[in-house]
Amino acid sequence: MHTRDPALPKHPDRFYGDWPGSRTFLRHGYYPTWREAARAAQLLCISSWVEYADTRFKDRRLPSKPHSFYHDFPGHHQFLGLPGGDLYRTWEQASRSAQRLGVSTMSEYRERKSRDPRLPCNPDSYYRDWPGTAVFLGADFYSTWQEASESTQRLGITRWAEYQAQHTQDPRLPAVPYKYYPDYPGWRVFTGRPEIYPTWQEAGAAARALGIQHWADYSAFRAQDPRLPADPWRRYSDYPDWPAFIGRGECTRPIGDFPRLLRGTVE
Repeated sequence: MHTRDPALPKHPDRFYGDWPGSRTFLRHGYYPTWREAARAAQLLCISSWVEYADTRFKDRRLPSKPHSFYHDFPGHHQFLGLPGGDLYRTWEQASRSAQRLGVSTMSEYRERKSRDPRLPCNPDSYYRDWPGTAVFLGADFYSTWQEASESTQRLGITRWAEYQAQHTQDPRLPAVPYKYYPDYPGWRVFTGRPEIYPTWQEAGAAARALGIQHWADYSAFRAQDPRLPADPWRRYSDYPDWPAFIGRGECTRPIGDFPRLLRGTVE
């Protein structure tokens, strides 16, 4: 690799009369201690030596062979924070340390874990009895889905995209409620939205009451009635064609004529 810089001699040990030795010569630019290098490697969340070889270039201060570079190298497991190293034996111990660091998300965990070398890079895979991110980080989420539901409705959230964008306005709302609450009741109940019309005939009558005549109108105005499904052709197994659904003619095409429904045409 010395050819990349023509100013580098091919045999520096012969070229320089005061040659300090390979270790000192090559140490320049790298982390001076294995602990500093270990923190940098773990910050990259490297979990194997194959991954280390592929990823270490993201930090040019990491040597290619730390086990040869550092005379007091502690071993691969401890260096990368893998099982077998001097890491916290239980998730409870690691959890207390993470919470002392003020960590509230896993992104923050990966950024700050280097402050405590006993914290594993990936605690969710390191601890077999992993309790979940919320418990591990001590998140004070609502204990029941009903409480979380009330907060969600106070924020005026009715769609999943809105929840993803706005749930952080209340730090007690979990990012994925259907995973956090084992008795999660479903999105409509959670957001307080009424149930969909049970039959296409009722949905069609409601659409006509809104003055809907074409599919473009349906897409634009169905939000005025939260009981109208976004995709009636999928919701109702006996869905007819668009004219019959909207009350403008008999059903003359096969049930679920989706392409024509999208065009909203009446022949």
